[in-house]
Amino acid sequence: MGETEIAYKLWTKMRPQIEKLASKVEGYSDYLEQADYLSQSYIACVEAIKRYDDTKAVNMSLQTFAYWYIEKEIHKMAERAGEVVFVAHSPKGDTKILNNSQYRKTKKKLESQGYVFTSERIVVPFPEGDKNGHRNNGNGNNDCSDHYYFNY
Repeated sequence: MGETEIAYKLWTKMRPQIEKLASKVEGYSDYLEQADYLSQSYIACVEAIKRYDDTKAVNMSLQTFAYWYIEKEIHKMAERAGEVVFVAHSPKGDTKILNNSQYRKTKKKLESQGYVFTSERIVVPFPEGDKNGHRNNGNGNNDCSDHYYFNY
């Protein structure tokens, strides 16, 4: 039996769990539906079977490993679908783009300096990765010059 047949049987067995995972992140994106997450979970299931090594996974069954791998892929897919950022507008006309963590840490300080905040949902284009799948924007910082903005 090939990897795809094994993956399909495992995916079918795990489908209720996968649907539950997908329903938790389904509302994260306006354009991704549960069917998209189910399709991605099947692909992740095939990958999990390829990567599973029972000699190294002492206390982990194939089903547990596949569930972990599918969960990771579904969360990655949801994260890439959209992110809320905060745009801080200064009285001088400057703007700063902050992620949620930066916003929470600096909100009071920036408000005391006269900054006004708006929140926006951005869609981050899928960046090219290196051979290991690591993303790199090339300049080492989190500028948002290549993001598409939508009012949130």
